[in-house]
Amino acid sequence: MSPKNLNSGKSIPYRYVFFTMLLASVVFILQEYVSYSYSRADYDFGWFFIATNTLCGYLLWTAFCPLIFRLSRAFTLGRRITPGKVAGHVGLSVVLAFAHRVLSSLMLFCVYFVKEGRWIGGVNDHTLGSIFINVFSSFIIYWIFVGVFLAADYYRRFQQKQLELVRMENELNNAQLRALKMQLHPHFLFNTLHTIASLMDENVERAQKMVSQIGYLLRSILEQDQKHTISLKDELKYIRSYLDIEQTRFRDRLQVEYDIPNDTLKARVPNLILQPLVENAIKHGFSKRTDCGKIKVTSRRSNGRLELVVGDDGHGVKDPGQVLDHGGIGLKNVQKRLAQLYPDNFEFRFDSQGKTGFVATIVMPYEAEKS
Repeated sequence: MSPKNLNSGKSIPYRYVFFTMLLASVVFILQEYVSYSYSRADYDFGWFFIATNTLCGYLLWTAFCPLIFRLSRAFTLGRRITPGKVAGHVGLSVVLAFAHRVLSSLMLFCVYFVKEGRWIGGVNDHTLGSIFINVFSSFIIYWIFVGVFLAADYYRRFQQKQLELVRMENELNNAQLRALKMQLHPHFLFNTLHTIASLMDENVERAQKMVSQIGYLLRSILEQDQKHTISLKDELKYIRSYLDIEQTRFRDRLQVEYDIPNDTLKARVPNLILQPLVENAIKHGFSKRTDCGKIKVTSRRSNGRLELVVGDDGHGVKDPGQVLDHGGIGLKNVQKRLAQLYPDNFEFRFDSQGKTGFVATIVMPYEAEKS
């Protein structure tokens, strides 16, 4: 069994650690032999003692790996590192280094007991001195393990991030295609062209403006291709054009209100993130009404967060908490994209005052557009 990273769900195979330690043991034994050969010592090289002592010391680290891995998790990305944690980890590393030296010495004594039939160890000045001298090398090896585990964890996270970016790119392309299909949907296009035809006899200038707005909608989708995020200012240009067309279609029945402070316009937001919310407000909150209705788009910046709100005064819902379960693909797409861009760092919630009014709210980190 291997220790598992709770964040990634993957494991570090013990066999890699075992074979690495075995290789390090062989290298160290050969180094000792080369040093012995060049020294031209007048005694025989202690193959058994050197090999046993080295193997006991290095292979024992394999058993320590689960605990080292768990302690190193305190220093992974996304976790808060405090001086207390650092001091505590250093203290534990000293204790574990000491424990490693004691256990490896006991293992060496046990091997000799099996081979020679006598116990060569004991608590004396020489044994304690040897343990304390080697504690420092164990301390260094412990932190090498921590560094390797952290590097492996960071690399794994980097790979996951790359995969998430690829998935987000695919999801963004799908969202753009859905938005484009919505703009070119026969029902939408028929109504829009019918409105333009009617306006040609009444207000040519307004009809020309509506044609320009349709062109802007399609051009915006193409121009923002492959962009995961855009400024709120650019997102609102698209939304205003879309709502202007809808206002023209519904004449004076649809009212639109914007409450967008200037300090939010440079915020980076997911591309086309407001379009499904506005579409939902018109489809479910307004289009079936015979009287006037209002849609309000609001943005707020507070404590490093950006809040986007789309509300209507149309038909509400009985249980806002079930909206995503029973809603269309547009709202579910918003939820999925937010989860990909801001994992565990966003809110997507709904509110409704019974049979009247529906509000969709997005809260995400505030990230200003680079100048």
